[in-house]
Amino acid sequence: MRALIDLTALSFNFSGIERYALNIAKNILELDTQNQYDLVFSNEIFPELVELTRRDNVRVHILKCGKKKLSKLILFQIKLVYLINKINPDYAIFPAFAAPIFLKRKNMIDTFHDLGYFDCPTMWKWYVTLYGKCKLKASSRHSDFFVAVSDYTKMRMIEFFGISQEKIFVAKNAVDERFNTIGLNEKEVELLKVKYNLPQSEFYMCLATLEPRKNLRLLIDAYADLILEGRTDKKLVLAGRRGWKINDLLNNLDENVKNNIVLTGFIDDKDLPKLYKSASVFIFPSLYEGFGIPALEALACGTQTIVSNIPIFKEAFGDAVTYFLNNDKDDLKNKMITYKDVDSSVIKKQVEKYDWGKSAKVYIDIINSR
Repeated sequence: MRALIDLTALSFNFSGIERYALNIAKNILELDTQNQYDLVFSNEIFPELVELTRRDNVRVHILKCGKKKLSKLILFQIKLVYLINKINPDYAIFPAFAAPIFLKRKNMIDTFHDLGYFDCPTMWKWYVTLYGKCKLKASSRHSDFFVAVSDYTKMRMIEFFGISQEKIFVAKNAVDERFNTIGLNEKEVELLKVKYNLPQSEFYMCLATLEPRKNLRLLIDAYADLILEGRTDKKLVLAGRRGWKINDLLNNLDENVKNNIVLTGFIDDKDLPKLYKSASVFIFPSLYEGFGIPALEALACGTQTIVSNIPIFKEAFGDAVTYFLNNDKDDLKNKMITYKDVDSSVIKKQVEKYDWGKSAKVYIDIINSR
């Protein structure tokens, strides 16, 4: 069989969805030497996959596009459709974003990370929500196979689109081994603190694209209360690339609170494990997620973690985290002070439930099912 994998979403500043696509592709190629694969990248081969693209069963296709979002959209909708139809693979796999709206062919494998555009549409700019809705609706009608990144997402796909559950497979997120094997030495910690202007003292940490659905306003307000009430001397580090409405985050805050908050900007991938390990507590207050890779990465690093009690987090993290009532500032404040010290064995057991190889095999099994 010949399968095409769309990796045009990969970039150097990638988030959870792109990380999923990278690791699924990487593990498919490592595990499957029998089938033939066409990998499609935008502009250049992603560095982590260069070695694997040299295998005899792999062909590479580069689609040139500009850096502007409009150009990316044109690329995805026009150039990619043309290329896929030209290659005419037995299967077309879309591990990051849904297939192009106007692509209609047999054996498309579409990955659904969440139904956020429908479940909480106001969390994005209106045109992003509209475009996302159109893509997912088209996918639900045109694709033959679907992969959900969680049981919760699968349930929502069945409820919302009426997709037959026999057509939906579950391939969950996981974490790289480097997150639970890397150690820290004093010199590395100091270099990390200088690079990202991290505090010398203990700190809370949140890693996310800084946008409304991550509920960072709640976290900042809860933290501000703790500072003004004199209940904590920990700093707050907000790590991640700037997103929609970032300028609203720090408005109307007391100067003393502002001085205790650090915005690092985007974190280099190689620095992530060290940053997680440096934090006293990791906090992930999202209103909505398809899975929540950052919290799983923090757990893999052995960092105590606080998350909102939304359904997907209950599924993903079990007893390995401290939960607070979703969107409840007072409960979050209390948990930031009284979070439970989860035993490392409980955390390790939860993290070990997830494996990129097992998730990649879900895609391989679909390909081999014919």
